[in-house]
Amino acid sequence: PYLYFQLGHSYRRLHDYEKAVQYFDAGLAMDVDPALDYVQTMVESYGYTLLDLKRNQDALNLLGVYEEFSGRADFVFLIGLIYMNNGLFDEAITEFQKATMIEEFAVDGVNSYKAHYNIGVIYECAGYPRQARQAYLRCGNYEAARARLRQL
Repeated sequence: PYLYFQLGHSYRRLHDYEKAVQYFDAGLAMDVDPALDYVQTMVESYGYTLLDLKRNQDALNLLGVYEEFSGRADFVFLIGLIYMNNGLFDEAITEFQKATMIEEFAVDGVNSYKAHYNIGVIYECAGYPRQARQAYLRCGNYEAARARLRQL
């Protein structure tokens, strides 16, 4: 599984998402230990690659491994993005809020400003500027949020 992870990761960096998905699929089809960092990263990279390919419905299948991987904010944040890309905005907000409560993460912002920013975007697009403003204010100095605040 580790070799498939490395191959998938390499193809992802080359923006060959079709090949990346094939290798991530092969690695995840094997008996993997969800506690291993590379397995967590492979699952998350797989999800992002599916989103890059606009295979939003397929990405929902990651809900089947939610219990095993939801201890890390990166995965919960990804699930929020998957819901968002599938038009399931209430569910997306719930996942982004959950991500902000998880201390373990690999990518900066997934359990703080990036999660709050996405909540703000959802509220803004849904026509709730007050809630969007509150979410953007929780982003601190994140420039994208500051730009949105200037527009509100």
